[in-house]
Amino acid sequence: MPLSPINILVLAGGDSPEREISLESGQAVANALRQRRHRVEMRDPSVVDLTTYDWTGIDVVFLALHGSFGEDGQVQSLLDRACVPYTGSNAAVSRLAFSKSASKEQFKAHQIPTPEYVLIHKTDSPTWIASQAERIGYPLVVKPNSQGSSIGVTLVSSGDQLQAAVETCFQFDQHGLLESAIAGTEWTVGLLGDLALPTIQIETDHDYFDFNAKYRSESTCYRFEFDLDKSVVSQIEATGTAAAEVLGTAGVARVDLRVDHAGRPWVLEVNTIPGFTSHSLVPKAAARIGISFDELCERAVQI
Repeated sequence: MPLSPINILVLAGGDSPEREISLESGQAVANALRQRRHRVEMRDPSVVDLTTYDWTGIDVVFLALHGSFGEDGQVQSLLDRACVPYTGSNAAVSRLAFSKSASKEQFKAHQIPTPEYVLIHKTDSPTWIASQAERIGYPLVVKPNSQGSSIGVTLVSSGDQLQAAVETCFQFDQHGLLESAIAGTEWTVGLLGDLALPTIQIETDHDYFDFNAKYRSESTCYRFEFDLDKSVVSQIEATGTAAAEVLGTAGVARVDLRVDHAGRPWVLEVNTIPGFTSHSLVPKAAARIGISFDELCERAVQI
């Protein structure tokens, strides 16, 4: 049912490497909620001090903050202390999901397939890191432990590329992952509360679904119809849904997976604040079943 007009504050921007994407999401959300006749304001935490902000009259905060502070539980904890309702997962779940290594340990504990990995730290010796890479085997992916939008991620096909990839990773986080690269295809499962949105297969001419493929490339394709057995697609959806469930996500979330050549899905990560622009993955999936962008934004407020 349509929601009666309320006062909504959209938080977007921040100072993470995903700032520009967050601002784009926030503006799109604000415009959509105004279309639904809500009274909407937008604030940037890198400009406004939220610790002294006057929350009087705010019915709910819509979180469009991608990356650190938004997805790692910090802003959720701040809003909890201020007794202000907000969209999405709570502080503890956000903190867990934002750590790729902590999430993967939960996946492993619940028999949810996820690629083998080793957690590395910037103080680890290059020799030790190289030995762990050899143990996992090439090709592998080097990525920051807590980062989004594929920032700082490198696909490494041989040992002579490892050091540069590790240095790139540590520009964005003190911890990183060496993760086994799953040969196959890229998929995503969006969730709107308990509702699994249509599964999307992502096709890119890049080596993997990197930042440019996500936000800049005109050649990236998003498919809802697949040349696969229905049981495989059902397993992808079930695995993605299970991954979000074991972490305890709420509201809108997105699970990113790889599917190997045998049709087995492998969970890469769960995003608790996925992109919210008209061309982002969750809005595309919602539109596939007739949920418009402005309705999606309103539903995110209602959940």
